[in-house]
Amino acid sequence: MRETVHAEVRTDFPGAALERLDGALSQLSYEAAPEFADPLQQPFAVYVPDLPVRAWFEPAEFPWYPHVKAAYPAIREELHAALAYEQTEFLPYVQGSDSDREGDAATDLLAPLRGSRSWTAFHLYKNGTRFAHRCAICPVTEKAVLPPSPFIPNQKPEILFSRLQPGGHIVPHFGMTNAILTAHLALQIPSSCGLRAGSETRPWKEGDVFVFDDSFDHEAWNRDPENERMVLIFEVWNPTLNEAEQFGLQRMFERRRAWLDHCGERELREIRRRS
Repeated sequence: MRETVHAEVRTDFPGAALERLDGALSQLSYEAAPEFADPLQQPFAVYVPDLPVRAWFEPAEFPWYPHVKAAYPAIREELHAALAYEQTEFLPYVQGSDSDREGDAATDLLAPLRGSRSWTAFHLYKNGTRFAHRCAICPVTEKAVLPPSPFIPNQKPEILFSRLQPGGHIVPHFGMTNAILTAHLALQIPSSCGLRAGSETRPWKEGDVFVFDDSFDHEAWNRDPENERMVLIFEVWNPTLNEAEQFGLQRMFERRRAWLDHCGERELREIRRRS
């Protein structure tokens, strides 16, 4: 995989520094184990070495931030339209049928929420699949957050309204990679809500965005006794990656997905052991 990805990157980005990409590729080929710089950061799939060790990023670091923030009133209205379909289109975020060819290393942590309507989601995109009927309800939302979202066939984008019921708790877990960050646009935030990523907890502020690295241990809660918490979730590249690295990681994820879809049980057990 290393040679193939290198050749593809070199075609479009001759002379680009690829040391961090090499570090990620060496883990996938079992040439090296990841060395996490922080014990609270343990992505279950791909760790890119030598990125800044930060659980939180400031929205002003991202050029898309003013456009998403400006779209807040329209996105909130589209959320209200989506809620008209809450029983059929807001589905448990961790569904009972969820499975992954990597094994259950990640989903085991969220097992308490499997099939629960305490945390539901209205996906516009899931694992790279576009849901046209939902996007038709939320065209402003799609237009606002699709451009900064990573595109990886059969994996990304991931765009959704996330709904957490009163008393709901999204238990601590790790995300897939530190190469891709998670952004939340706060739409309806009752009292006593928050999200912890790494060692820092931040509250949502209606109409604003926060961005965190979900490869850090993280959890969220809604301790309000009566009101639901609503946020729009989308993903963006870690801004400390350059364009060549983003392209190389995209190709790496594509090839990794194809390999996972065709590998045998021995390889899957090894992935689970490493996770």
